[in-house]
Amino acid sequence: MLRAVFESRSVDTAKLQSFVDEINENIEGYKLDTNLRLSHFFAQVREEAGANARTVENLDYSPEGLKGTFSYFRRNPSEAELYGRTSAHSADQEAIANRAYSNREGHGDPSLGEGWKYRGRGLK
Repeated sequence: MLRAVFESRSVDTAKLQSFVDEINENIEGYKLDTNLRLSHFFAQVREEAGANARTVENLDYSPEGLKGTFSYFRRNPSEAELYGRTSAHSADQEAIANRAYSNREGHGDPSLGEGWKYRGRGLK
């Protein structure tokens, strides 16, 4: 069933099995006890993780993508150019995370590195 949710053939079977094991061990705690709840859960997971079942937040943004997604980069467009993916350089994902998530949701200044440390991981 998960192979149908994550349709990319590049998704490792062991990775999908780890999802199955996690869910089966915690099905009651996660309240995934009906077909409707399972369907909603996997719809959200598919949206978050993509077809490749990505479990680490992808911060590979262009400067325009940074400005369109994060208020920090709208306020600091020169940093969007500096850290965003361009034809001259790849995105500096660590710098992006530290700035995008700075001074919000309990995170401090970008220099603390908390955005990178607490970036999204897992299915949700």
